[in-house]
Amino acid sequence: MTRKELVTTVANKLQITYNSAENAVMTTLDAITLGLKESGTVVIAGFGTFNVQERKAHMSRNPRTGEKFMAGPRKKVAFKAGKNVRDAVCLSDEESQ
Repeated sequence: MTRKELVTTVANKLQITYNSAENAVMTTLDAITLGLKESGTVVIAGFGTFNVQERKAHMSRNPRTGEKFMAGPRKKVAFKAGKNVRDAVCLSDEESQ
């Protein structure tokens, strides 16, 4: 699902204009981003947890040249789905079979 599809779904579900739905979706995404910047963790009960993880420096390889180099440490955002999301996805997989 793309952002545009998400906004359209929200607009249809809540019976609001596309622009209002887009503002709601973008505000939600901005709030999640801000939460990750400030505390490193955003927990949405019943949906899942976003958190920032530190990656250590490690040896990497340039796929074009094969040259090895040391890739520095960096941060990455991870998401762990909550039970409700996992169950919904797993049940929808089982129903389609």
